[in-house]
Amino acid sequence: MFKHLGRRNGYLQIGRTAVSIVKGNIATQEIDGIVNTTNAELKLDKAGSSSKAILSAAGNSIQSECDVKYPFNINPGDVAITGPGYLEALNIFHIYLPLYNDSKGEKLNYNPNVGANALFEEVERYNEQNHNPKLELVICVVYQDQMYQKFVAAARRRARLKGNEARGLMERTSGSTTLGNTTIKVMVGDLTQKQADVLVHTCSHNLQLNHTAGLSTAVLKAAGQAIQNEINDSFDGTLKNGEFVVTNGYDLRYKKVY
Repeated sequence: MFKHLGRRNGYLQIGRTAVSIVKGNIATQEIDGIVNTTNAELKLDKAGSSSKAILSAAGNSIQSECDVKYPFNINPGDVAITGPGYLEALNIFHIYLPLYNDSKGEKLNYNPNVGANALFEEVERYNEQNHNPKLELVICVVYQDQMYQKFVAAARRRARLKGNEARGLMERTSGSTTLGNTTIKVMVGDLTQKQADVLVHTCSHNLQLNHTAGLSTAVLKAAGQAIQNEINDSFDGTLKNGEFVVTNGYDLRYKKVY
């Protein structure tokens, strides 16, 4: 069964990190880590709608973990880390934010433009401070339709202002299916910016990566000339249908390239 993970209309590339604005329920996202804004006491059932939704879906084990690991209040900037409970995530990162004082704040007390811009700026700062950033995708989940539209509008404004530094917004759909013990995920994005054990791509029969427009050229550009040099040193001739050549990943975040 193919599982639809949600429509992501707000896709903004900042460095090597894609920022995706999703309208939906944060508790149903299948991701590595969930960031939850809550109160200083870490009483999830007495915090905002996001904390309540996460607690309801994850189960009481995350509240018990908060009580044991963090018996005292957390401060703004602190991060309380718990397991995911029943959620499809590796961890939940609970943070406490002080109330926003601007009279124009929305129901959640934070002006959406301020929140969106803070998110984009932090992702940009992260990419600037890390030569080889590991964070590939940040998903901002917004439940309210009006708030969602404002976040998307903020992303569009940033894309226009940054020009080539940030890609324009595009439809972004992903999904997954399981065959036996193997999970297959279908994603939209730049394959050369992903991280995995192996990258498989098609190329011309003479293995000159710059002779084929599209993915092969992108692989050569991202991996560096060393990948073409290894091909030239290890293979002399042309490929037949069904044959393949294996190289190292070089500047790509793959162990091997087929």
